[in-house]
Amino acid sequence: MAACSTSNDRLDPATLKFKSDCDDKTFCSAPTNGTCFPRTCRRDEYPFGYSAEDTIPALCSPGLFCPDEGSGCRPLISPGGTCQRHRDEQCAPAPDGSSQVACILSVCSYTNATLSQPCIVENTTYSDFFAGHRYQTVYLGDNCARPNFFCSPTTHLCESTMDVGKSCTFDSQCRTRTCEHGICTLPPETPLTLQTWQMAITICCMIGVLVATIVMLVLLHRKQRMRQFKELRGYQDEQLHLRDSVLALHSAAATTHPSKQL
Repeated sequence: MAACSTSNDRLDPATLKFKSDCDDKTFCSAPTNGTCFPRTCRRDEYPFGYSAEDTIPALCSPGLFCPDEGSGCRPLISPGGTCQRHRDEQCAPAPDGSSQVACILSVCSYTNATLSQPCIVENTTYSDFFAGHRYQTVYLGDNCARPNFFCSPTTHLCESTMDVGKSCTFDSQCRTRTCEHGICTLPPETPLTLQTWQMAITICCMIGVLVATIVMLVLLHRKQRMRQFKELRGYQDEQLHLRDSVLALHSAAATTHPSKQL
């Protein structure tokens, strides 16, 4: 097991990913003995750095959280306590349930400020690199009552959030907390809702397909019956013609040889 020091625990300045002297599967046990030990908990369903053959640490039970270093489950933090950056799940809910609690500027804070009230905002830019390009995501956390208000980064006052279709510059401006290409949109996990006219067109198409299928089956059945009828009619005509031929032959023989009994 490698030696380590918790004084080197940090966040990557570009990606804000937790870094330490240990790898992604271990944590530093300092100040106990300064040694990297296997992590005892995880906060993600699919943690980074593990393979299919590795033993994955367990998720924490309700009322507990796993810190970034994975050193073990801890009780949720009461409002006013110190939390790790942007880890809202580390904060305990309000005792009376009247407001939400979020981790803002590394402090568990009530998010209950309303319209035109002073607010605090945390501006964070996440960066990622792919195929030689740098991609950035701006996150603004604030203590305004969600989802109806957001904290303006210029006035530091709570303002009303905007509905879907309105212009925006960052996610928290939108009631849905999703700003795409300068427009408030529905979040990706939103279930698809069909409009009345879409349902009407869909039902009409289904009925049309059903009617067309029935008509096609009726026509095919009628065509098959007609073919069978022609075959039976031809067979009947052939038998009648054969019968008439036999009768005619019998009559001719009786006329030619009247003294002989046929």
